Formats: sequence, C-alpha cells, structure tokens
Amino acid sequence: MEKHCIEAKEFTIPFETLARRVRLDLAPDMEGPLRGLLEAALKIARPRGIWMTTYIEKRDNKGFNSGGERFSSSLAARNVAEVHRIFPYLVTCGPEFDEMELPGTDMLEGFWLDEMKELALGAALKAVRTDLRTTHKTTALHSMNPGSGNIDVWPIEEQRPLFRLIGEDAQRWSGVTLTDSLLMVPNKSISGFFFTGTSNYESCAYCDRHDCPDRRAPRLRVKA
Repeated sequence: MEKHCIEAKEFTIPFETLARRVRLDLAPDMEGPLRGLLEAALKIARPRGIWMTTYIEKRDNKGFNSGGERFSSSLAARNVAEVHRIFPYLVTCGPEFDEMELPGTDMLEGFWLDEMKELALGAALKAVRTDLRTTHKTTALHSMNPGSGNIDVWPIEEQRPLFRLIGEDAQRWSGVTLTDSLLMVPNKSISGFFFTGTSNYESCAYCDRHDCPDRRAPRLRVKA
C-alpha cells in the first residue's frame, strides 16, 4: 500500500497570531521571551503527516474490515456504507517541539509552546487534506478519529488496529508513538481515516461536552 508522506514546508506562525492566542495583551512585558521562543521553534519545526488508501473488504452493521484490520463501530460502518475505500492517516506537529529546551521554568513557556504545537498540527492536517484532495480530485472529504466524541462513536481502543494498519514505518517517519494508554506522543497528533461521500458527519455531533469552545455541530445520538 502506497503511503504519502507530506510535510507542511511553508509552515510559519505570524507573531500577531500567536500573541492573540496566548493573550499577550495581559502580560505585554513578556513580548521578548515570546518572540524568542517562537523564533527558536520555527527553526526546528517539521509538522507532517501521512495518508494511504485501503479498500473495504467486508462490512456489517457493527463495523468493517479494511487493509486486513477490523474496525468496530456501527457509526463508522454507516459512514462508509456507500464507499469502497478509506484513507487512513496520521498527522502530527512533530516531535521536534518536545525536544526543545525551554529557556526557563515558568509554566507560561510550556503553554506558549503548546499553542505553537496546535498551530503546527493544523498546518500539517491542512497539507495532508490538500494532497489527498488533489490526488483523488475530490472536495467532499470527511473524517473519523478513534476516541473523538463519546465512547459509543468509535472507542479509543480502535487506535490499535489503526496504528497496525498505518504501519511502523509511517510511525517512525512521523515520529509519533502510541502509548500503552492509547495516547499519542507528541500530544498534538491526530489519527483516523478520511472518507468521501455526501455525509455531513461531524464528530462534535456525538459528543456530550456541551461547553466545548470548538463545537462545530449540535449534539445528536448514535442510532443502535
């Protein structure tokens, strides 16, 4: 299975964007340290991601098989009911951020770095989506992620077959590892599969966290 390794080569973070995100207006005397940390981070940042194509081999109302792995989720099965392939992916801000030595011990610097990592992850995900859309000439692209939404959507335990499918070579290239507790390192990483079609799927619609600032859709219920 061919794997597409994509880097966000033009990645940068305008200082004004970062300053707004970290509310520098509340501590304007910290502009110098923030600029210094941003400059150091941009010198080593390599946000990147990988995607591949696998075909649906078997499906039922409780899940489906693809790439020799079984994925268990009734909602995922419905989402791919009308398609014959999926696009597993792994995207990350890159481990380079975690290798940086922060200039001080203030927790504020860790917060700043985490915001940079979030922006790097967004850039990598955009690059991967763009490459996939260009390759397959599609704009109707949706995504599912293990552990996103409530447990009845697609349990986080599904990270195991997904990472087996993505492969150790892709994990080495991306620098992402899956811990025994099924969390990804670096923490600003995302895995899942893209699928095409007319579905308006949003994982937010299946999550009970009503106060989430990033909610993109009202709450729905998973059909049995």
